[in-house]
Amino acid sequence: METILSSLKRTISERSNSDSSESSSPQEKRSKSLAEEDEVLQALNMAGNVSEKLDKILGELKKLEKLDAIEATLKDLTSRLGNVESTIDKMKEDARAVESSIKGMDKSLTYLNKEVEELRGTVEDKDKQIEYLHTQHLYLESYSRRENLKFFGIPENEASASQGKDAVGTIDVLCEFLHDVLGFGDPKRNMEFQRVHRIGKSVRGKPRPILARFLRYQDRETVLRAGFELKGTEYMILQDFPQEIIERRRKQMPKLKEAKKRGQKVSFSKSEPDKLFIDGKFISA
Repeated sequence: METILSSLKRTISERSNSDSSESSSPQEKRSKSLAEEDEVLQALNMAGNVSEKLDKILGELKKLEKLDAIEATLKDLTSRLGNVESTIDKMKEDARAVESSIKGMDKSLTYLNKEVEELRGTVEDKDKQIEYLHTQHLYLESYSRRENLKFFGIPENEASASQGKDAVGTIDVLCEFLHDVLGFGDPKRNMEFQRVHRIGKSVRGKPRPILARFLRYQDRETVLRAGFELKGTEYMILQDFPQEIIERRRKQMPKLKEAKKRGQKVSFSKSEPDKLFIDGKFISA
């Protein structure tokens, strides 16, 4: 814009100089001067309008530059947004795959839980069977000991094996006890034993129990009934049961003693010696 104005000024100056060098009348010079001034004013007005338009154009160009920058930014954002959307789609796909895998795992877990429950039921059944067989084994062992009796409190004065003596000495001691304490006439002659011996470890001042296996069950029952009279003495006669049966019977003793106080009939089963009956009715442990 400044270049245009400078050019107009040079044109006016050149014309003025040329007019001054030519010979003209004062009137003609005045007319020409006015005309030139009008032309200059018109040119200046036109230049001003052009300047305003140019300024507007420059402003619009700047706006366009900003719009280009904004457009570039929008394109960049759009590109980034596209990448984000692609990432989200990939994550959704992965999530669907994980969800499908979890569903498969849930089905497998449900199946495994079912299998575990079935196995647990099988194990419980097996445990019951094992417990039943174990109890039956205890009953059989108890039956195999049905001819046995344990004698407690009998002084230990037998000849020891180191003295070259055998278990006959223990039989003599037992027969002496049966004769002197329980009042049997001639037990050594009237009763027969399969085996008689001391059991357990020796403890100073405390005689070991004697385990006697009778040849005849009836002799064993006769001696056991006679042993009920030993209550309150230093002696005691007990049936020979496996330790677990003894523990089971011991748990029933409070019920047995209470029933006896009430005058009820109490007894343990002979075939299943851990089962208590009161007045003929089975009492659970």
